[in-house]
This record gives sequence, C-alpha cells and structure tokens, in this order.
Amino acid sequence: MFWPIYAAQVKGQFQGENLTVEQIVFRVSSDATRAVSSDSVEIAGGTATDSVILADEQGNADVVAVAGALNKPTYSLIVRPEIKSFADLRGKNLGVSDLKDGSTILLQHMLEKGGLKMGEYDVLQAGGTPDRYAAVKSGGVAGAMLTQPNDFQAVDEGYPSLGLVSDIIPDYQFTVHAVRRGWAQQNPDAMVRFLRAYAKACQWVYDPANKEEAIKVLVDSLKTTDEYARRTYDLMIGHAEALPKNGEMNMAGMQGVMDIMVEMGALPKPTPPMSKYVDTTWLDRARQ
Repeated sequence: MFWPIYAAQVKGQFQGENLTVEQIVFRVSSDATRAVSSDSVEIAGGTATDSVILADEQGNADVVAVAGALNKPTYSLIVRPEIKSFADLRGKNLGVSDLKDGSTILLQHMLEKGGLKMGEYDVLQAGGTPDRYAAVKSGGVAGAMLTQPNDFQAVDEGYPSLGLVSDIIPDYQFTVHAVRRGWAQQNPDAMVRFLRAYAKACQWVYDPANKEEAIKVLVDSLKTTDEYARRTYDLMIGHAEALPKNGEMNMAGMQGVMDIMVEMGALPKPTPPMSKYVDTTWLDRARQ
C-alpha cells in the first residue's frame, strides 16, 4: 500500500524536501528489487521484504530495507462462492502474483494453518491484485490473496473471504522501501530528504484531523469509491495499524519474515543477523 507516498505527492511533503519523485510500476516485487540492485531505480518502494532478503542471500546485491511500507499484511484470502472452508481448496488452483513472492509465502503459511500442506494444492502465476481477482471471477483459480479495496469489492459481489492474514500472522513485515546500500552511502542527503518527507506523510495519514483528506487521496489515487476508501482506512489505520506511523519498520515482523522463510526452506538456520537486510541509519537521521 502506497498511501503515504500518494499523500506526499499530493500534500507537498516531497516538494518541501525539494524532491521530484517519479513512480514506476513493476508487476512483481522481484523485478523492483532487481531494478534497484542494478541502479535502474534509486528506491524500490513497497517491495516485498522476502525479495530483499533473497537478493542478498543470492549474493548478487547489497540491497537493504530502509523504511517500512506495509508493516502488517492485510491480504484477504478470497475464494469462489462454492468454497466454504480451507479443506475445499484441496486439489484446487490458487492465483499468486509470483511463485516466490511474499504474498505466496503468506498464502502457503495461511493454508498450512488451515490444515493444507504444500503439494495438496497448486499455485498459478496470475499477476497483480486486479488480475488475481479476475482469475477468481472467471473460475481460472479457486482463490487468491487480494488487498484493499479489491477484497471489499469481491465480498460485496459474493466471493467469500476465508480470513485476513494480519489476524492470523500479526507480525510480518510485508513490504519495505529498499535501496542499494552503496547508492545510499553515496547519496545520503537525497536518502535522508526522501525518508523525512515519507515519515511526515505517514504522520499526516494517521492524524485524525486529516481523515477526510486522506480518504480523498486514496479515492483519487486508486480510482476507487469513497465507501471502499473509508473501509480501507478503518482496516489499515484503525483495526490493523498496518502502515508505519513514522516511517518505521516492524522489527518483530522482520523476524517473522525470516522465521517463515526458514520454515519454508528459503533461508538457512541459524539465520544471518538482521543487519544484513536492514539499515535504519538514514531513517534515524531523517527523524532527528
């Protein structure tokens, strides 16, 4: 979720730091991580935390998380109307954005808690949230993880939710803002100014006095309805507090990512120190 980034563009936090921020959309997080590691972009905004870890583990990048983006995963597992329980997904196809994406790991973990082991279902690459929802509606897959506001729309249209991930796995740093460490060390002023603007935008979104404006920012940015934007606000700001309040990461959630990656065989045990993947130096400076 890029709500604070949208706000920083609209309400002037980036302009106040003399920054021009151009947003480039990548279909999957691994593409964004590769782009930042190759200096094609300076910041991988809202990239999956596990993609940053995997890039470092593969030894071809020195990419680090510098700020939180989505500190709790607010995905809903949306399924076809005939699916009534996790057991009904046995032998079915499920849509994912990427076979090794963070949301895929969460899906696998959620299904495991629901009694389904890997191999008892299949995952198919189906694209981003709108594409995954289209696949559910067409019957191409039996279910998929959807984020807001598409999950609200799906439920309203008769597609049940088997649960919200953040209620089942509360400590999981889903996405982060990541950079190549060398670039940040060479451009500390730009890095700090970006994070200062971002932290201010996070504070602005959480300020109750700005609720109506924040909802309008989301409506305009996502081309969604006022109703769905309000429900997203109530979930992400009120219920889950999923967005960072001041740019911070959920460190228990970072450990949660690493623990699940160990369980899934994606990280060795014992795990490397978290400092290999996280560097709060520039955020600490920005918030001074």
